[in-house]
Amino acid sequence: MPIRTMLIELLLPVILTITFLVVRRRFSIFIYLAAALACVVLAFLLWAFFPTVTVYYRGPLYAGGFDGFAFVPAFISIVAICAIPPVPVWRFFQPVVAIFCAIFWSARYSWIA
Repeated sequence: MPIRTMLIELLLPVILTITFLVVRRRFSIFIYLAAALACVVLAFLLWAFFPTVTVYYRGPLYAGGFDGFAFVPAFISIVAICAIPPVPVWRFFQPVVAIFCAIFWSARYSWIA
């Protein structure tokens, strides 16, 4: 598996989740909403500049990737899940659910040639 695949599909959701959990806990809701709006705009820009993300290519019939639209619901789900105030039981599951949702959206819009 190329390193780019791991960066896009695993590290990007992890970094975004950690960032939004820290912003939610340390700053006001208005700063969180500004960061969330910036993240959603970034998702739309990624979709505009990368309509198709190819993560593996060994020829026209041996390739894989996902549609760039996957960034939009993945980033929105991370922002929405991290916006929920944590309770003791939810504190562990909140980042896990956010990362799982982001990986689900990239898998949902994935393709194999």
